[in-house]
Amino acid sequence: MFIGRKSKFSGKANIKACEDYEKENGSFASIAEEIGTTKGTIRIWYLKYKEYGPDVFETSNRNRSYAKEFKLSVVEEYISGKGSTTDLAVKYNIAVGMLSDWVNKWYNGIEM
Repeated sequence: MFIGRKSKFSGKANIKACEDYEKENGSFASIAEEIGTTKGTIRIWYLKYKEYGPDVFETSNRNRSYAKEFKLSVVEEYISGKGSTTDLAVKYNIAVGMLSDWVNKWYNGIEM
């Protein structure tokens, strides 16, 4: 039996947090405290929301897979100083943690 991924927060909650921030109804920190997450999470949500719109929060029943070449190109951008993990995660609409894992694997010579 396949069980799909379930986010702690619904897409509606993500959108509301972004709209609240945009309407100056709170800071990243105050919105995060209100819903029970970190201000860094709210910041990333907002950056992705600004870049891709509310559809960025639509969920999928399965994980996305990425080609090794794509992973390497993003890691190379990071290593060459073309963006932080957050900047590149937003640019490519991937999770910061996933990008960090790719970078760690690259540094440790582990296959991606």
